[in-house]
Amino acid sequence: MREQTALVISIILLLIAVFAYPVMGFKLREAFMAAEPTAEEYNNLVRENIALKTVAALRAQIPETARTQGNSVYAFVYSRYPFNVKNELLIDAGRVRGVAVGDMALIPYDAPARTEPKIQGSFLGVVKEVRETTSVVQTIFDARFERAVRIGSEGIDALISGGNEPRVTLIPKRADVEKGTIVYAASPDLPYGIPIGTLEEITPSSDALFREAKLSLGYEANEIKVLRIVSVGKK
Repeated sequence: MREQTALVISIILLLIAVFAYPVMGFKLREAFMAAEPTAEEYNNLVRENIALKTVAALRAQIPETARTQGNSVYAFVYSRYPFNVKNELLIDAGRVRGVAVGDMALIPYDAPARTEPKIQGSFLGVVKEVRETTSVVQTIFDARFERAVRIGSEGIDALISGGNEPRVTLIPKRADVEKGTIVYAASPDLPYGIPIGTLEEITPSSDALFREAKLSLGYEANEIKVLRIVSVGKK
């Protein structure tokens, strides 16, 4: 009881002092309030906040907490702006992280897809050059890129011919194929069955002996920022 009475008396005296002596009130206010940061401290906080947001945005593009999983690694693609070159991509993973020539580059499974049905985890190209901490990926947008493929559940043989608009060529004239049929890897140097895209705009070839089709992809090449590099040698 005495303690409560003493506390009440102390509060009353404090209030009287604050109202009777405003200067004392301001000093008490300053004592209980944290000091405002200096301009330099404020700028440091802003920079730190921006850095944290940048790291979070980059990591959000990679599905796994760690950038290595099993026989694959996730790698960032260096910017090609303003040229938007897409026949070859430079990635931030190299010999140190186990990348080797011939490894397969895939679009990550959870990358945004722009087509229906969504074909994710699809094949983009192969590693053609490896350095200590970086590598070069030759993509299906390279005019020199050619690989054997198969079409649909019937496994119809064909060839993918790279370029700015990749095409599926050497499709047999009598083969039962239609727009939207899936195209997948069948080349000996790649794991069998990796999806690449779907058929679109099927037309007769220039020599009229075969048919060919534009390859519809489930992504925009210029928006690729992360790739999954799979070690083919461990398959």
